[in-house]
Amino acid sequence: MEFEVNGARRTVDVDDDPAAVEVVRDRLGLTGTKLVCAGGVCGACTIQVDGEPRVSCLTPAARLAGRRVTTVEGLAAHPVARAFAGEDALQCGYCTPGFVVEAAAFFERWRAEHGPTRPGRE
Repeated sequence: MEFEVNGARRTVDVDDDPAAVEVVRDRLGLTGTKLVCAGGVCGACTIQVDGEPRVSCLTPAARLAGRRVTTVEGLAAHPVARAFAGEDALQCGYCTPGFVVEAAAFFERWRAEHGPTRPGRE
């Protein structure tokens, strides 16, 4: 199976039917994606697939074929990631990568619709 991860084309042999989190974390070594609840509830495993957030514990790896995947590692220079780091926006830090991935997707959607206008608190 071939797909793009953080801007690089990757090929992964998928013989079984793993979840995307297994491929991203265990086979590609992108350990910012965490497997915690395995039920799609906590968000620690969130990745972006073609710019949309997806919980990778419930996403079959086969759905990544031919797609553009972004993990927290691919967002290191993103304004949201820089803001999280600059404001020490974490607790234990385990679920923080999922928050960054989800917030970056929101940021990009907002900018696409509203330009540089800042969102309100609500």
